[in-house]
Amino acid sequence: MKNGKCAICQAMIKGLESSGAKSKKTISRTFGANLCTGCSRFAHVEATRVKNKSKNMESVDFSYRKYVQNIIDSKKFAQ
Repeated sequence: MKNGKCAICQAMIKGLESSGAKSKKTISRTFGANLCTGCSRFAHVEATRVKNKSKNMESVDFSYRKYVQNIIDSKKFAQ
């Protein structure tokens, strides 16, 4: 498993197993094992702005683009 750091801001992700843990914990939210809560929330806000056409994809920060695109393409977001 990864070392438990956010892919964007390098903050520690809370809720992941430590090296000596007896049970394996998982995070069920979108991008739970890749992004911290703040970056995940920001990616969802940016995806909503792109979907509502108040912002275009080119103006989204490059580090968030693949996450924003993944959120837009997901079936849950389309509702």
